[in-house]
Amino acid sequence: MEFYEELVHFCLTAVRQFTVLPQAGVLHNSEGKDWKADLDFVALDFRSQTIYQIEVSCSSEYPVKAVERLHEKNYKNIEPYIRHEILRNELSSFKTIWWLFVRERHIARIQKEPCYSSYLESDGQCKVQSLEKMLDEFKERLG
Repeated sequence: MEFYEELVHFCLTAVRQFTVLPQAGVLHNSEGKDWKADLDFVALDFRSQTIYQIEVSCSSEYPVKAVERLHEKNYKNIEPYIRHEILRNELSSFKTIWWLFVRERHIARIQKEPCYSSYLESDGQCKVQSLEKMLDEFKERLG
């Protein structure tokens, strides 16, 4: 794991007290055919009954991989796999939210992406959070 991935992992587990599966692998599509995707984390928040599907992009380059998760061809394969294969149909009452951790300068562009808008219009939920802001908040807690 890279530095920001480790920081996100620490914040999810130690600060927020989520149950976290790092490097969650998706091995087939919703039709059962070979298809591969790796998520940085799947996190469970039992208090708010939420499944977070998390991507962390610490690169200064635009986070194409993270944004592509919101394309219908991707989320329609990833979300059912997590629910049915990884979680074994448990936690069916939990809502699903994508959570993208990216550089601050990319947030506005991500929120203008057609796939972001169409995902929200399809009743999907997505949080986009600045890595820099998360690091600052973490420093404040330690200070």
